[in-house]
Amino acid sequence: MLARSADSTAVILDQPWIVADSTGGNLYLTCRTFDAATGDHIDFQRSTDGGQMWSAPTQISSRADDGGVEGARPAVGPRAKLYVAWSAIGSGPGTTSGSADP
Repeated sequence: MLARSADSTAVILDQPWIVADSTGGNLYLTCRTFDAATGDHIDFQRSTDGGQMWSAPTQISSRADDGGVEGARPAVGPRAKLYVAWSAIGSGPGTTSGSADP
């Protein structure tokens, strides 16, 4: 099942990563999105029906990090809580890591 496609040559979807929540049956997808209009960022999507339908992509990385994000990885923790971590380059004095709980 296709979760997402780019409808423009100005958008590139890169480094997709998916994780399944075995307790609730949800699927979580993150990817780095290269977008000439909105900047490069980390997007998140969720499926609650085994991948048949997906939520709209939501930017979870900081807008301050646009253009310098890498390697988003989702993980399901205790009590089905979702965590996503990535690196952000150039947003401060050195490389930092970002995280979100979408």
